[in-house]
Order: sequence, then structure tokens, then C-alpha cells
Amino acid sequence: MKRFTGILSGTAGSFIFLAVVMAVAVGCGSGSEGRADFERAESALSRGEYKKAVELYAEFVALHPESSLAPESIYKKAYVYKNMLGDKQSAMDSYATLLDLYPASEQVFLAREDLAVIHSSMDEDRLAIAEYAWLIENGPRAKRSGYHYEIAMKYVKRNDFDQARIEFEELLKLEPSKDFIPKTYFQIATTYYLEGRLDDAIKGYDVVIGNFTDNPLYVEAKFSKGTALQERGSLKEALKIFKELMGEYPNQELLKIRIEATEERIEKGPRLKKKRRR
Repeated sequence: MKRFTGILSGTAGSFIFLAVVMAVAVGCGSGSEGRADFERAESALSRGEYKKAVELYAEFVALHPESSLAPESIYKKAYVYKNMLGDKQSAMDSYATLLDLYPASEQVFLAREDLAVIHSSMDEDRLAIAEYAWLIENGPRAKRSGYHYEIAMKYVKRNDFDQARIEFEELLKLEPSKDFIPKTYFQIATTYYLEGRLDDAIKGYDVVIGNFTDNPLYVEAKFSKGTALQERGSLKEALKIFKELMGEYPNQELLKIRIEATEERIEKGPRLKKKRRR
């Protein structure tokens, strides 16, 4: 049986063909009759008849619980609830059924990823973190960097910057893919910036600037460093960086505003405190 790896579209309008055609002759516990039941659900899904599809997937599992396609049917049912019908609670109920009845199935990993996304969308960050933590311990090794990154970003969202940096550092110890390394260093620097630790933020952005010149975050790190320098009062250094980004930074309008504001502050000079009269 081919593994279901298709990514489902988030909108019904752009979703034309959802299901990957599968070879189900092998492993289907109820022979041709079971295969026909599964294909009816697949056909309804491909036609965009989402409510009918979830009914047929549920019917298939009820009739053929021993089939190797049963866990996939539950997963697809949950995924349609989540992405096509927008019914998060029914999706979570279906995912829970999958985890309970078929804990050893390969769809369990996809289900927990989806549960983490649902919890995140509901601001249930602790539950999302718990799902990602389970996946780090039990999920595919190739995806562990991504799970660590998601956990760290959840802590950033919660303003727990110390724990976020711990998670980012753990991620770097895993020898992540080259895509994760620059954005992890960038996020570490940003946690310092959000805390108001501008010197540490500037040093952090320098790591990205000095080591990842070919990465899109190189430009973003330069802009962020300029912003931190500006807030620290190092206006001439900030202005130099901002001007270097002219024609390069994606948001030229924002860059122009920063340049003008920095030039204005330089022109006015330092503000002297007036002595109070006794």
C-alpha cells in the first residue's frame, strides 16, 4: 500500500484533487468488498463532497476495523474535518480515536503534528508543546529539528525567552539541516532584542550577518541590528547599516522611515537635561 503523503489544500476552492490514488489490494482485510468501500470514500473526497467523505470513511472503519486502511481512513476523516470543514473539535475527536485504536500506525505521527497545529491555533501552547515533545521522542528523526524549533517558538510566544533559548540551543546540538541553523541563531538574537538586552541582540545578529551571507535572513539580521543600534542610541552606526540596505531590504518604505527618523535624531543631537531651579 502506498503511503498517504499528499498535502491537503487549506481552501476548498483551490482544492481539486485531494486524495492520492492508492493500491489497496494488499492488506485490506475484507477483500474486494472492503476495497470498494474505501474507494467510495476516496471518490467523495476527490469530488469535494467532504461531509459525505467523512461519513464513508467512518463507515469503512466500522465495517473493516482490521483493515490496514482503517487508521488511514480515520486520519483522512480527521484531516477533512480540520482543513475542509473547519470543525476542530470533530477533528480532535477523530485524532484521539486514531491514537487510541491504532497507536502503532504510521498515521499517528501525522495526527500528533495536526493536533499540535490545532492547539496552537487555539492558544493552547502547553498542549502543543506536549505534542511536539512526544514527537521529538518518538517521531521521525528527520523531523526532530522542526519539532524543536516549534517548541522554542511557542516559548517565544509566551514571552518565556530563557526557555526559548534553551530550546534553540538544544536544536543546534542536534546538528540540524542548514535551513534551521541561520533562523535559529536569528531567533536567539531576537529573544534578546525582545527582552531589551540590546548589546546581546546586536551580537546575536552579528552571528547571522557574519556566517550566512547567502541566506535571506542576512538582510533581515542587518535591519534588525540597525534597529537595535538605533534604540541603543548608536545612531551613526544604525544609519550606516540602514543606508547599506537601500535597494536590498524588501520593505523599502519602512527602511526609508527608519533612515529619516535616524537622520532627524542625529541632526537634533543629544538632548540635554535642563537644570532645575532651586
